[in-house]
Amino acid sequence: ASQYIGAEHEREMAQFYDKEQKRFEFRVLNGLPKGLVNVMIMNDTLSFYTYANPPILYVVRSMLVATSYKRFFDMLWSMSQRPS
Repeated sequence: ASQYIGAEHEREMAQFYDKEQKRFEFRVLNGLPKGLVNVMIMNDTLSFYTYANPPILYVVRSMLVATSYKRFFDMLWSMSQRPS
């Protein structure tokens, strides 16, 4: 399943994905500022990307880094809340 932590301003986008994708879960982290950089963790890969012009993508392939960042994500996930 995909897990996404976002800011309050992303609620509408998350509700769309929640309906369109069966394995998508969104939570809001209070106080999370609006940002331009997104992060994706998949297996041993950590990707940082932006929708800026031009778009930017950094990919780090390291099980150690991905696992560590996943633990950080899990901590933030436990602090976030499912939108009402």
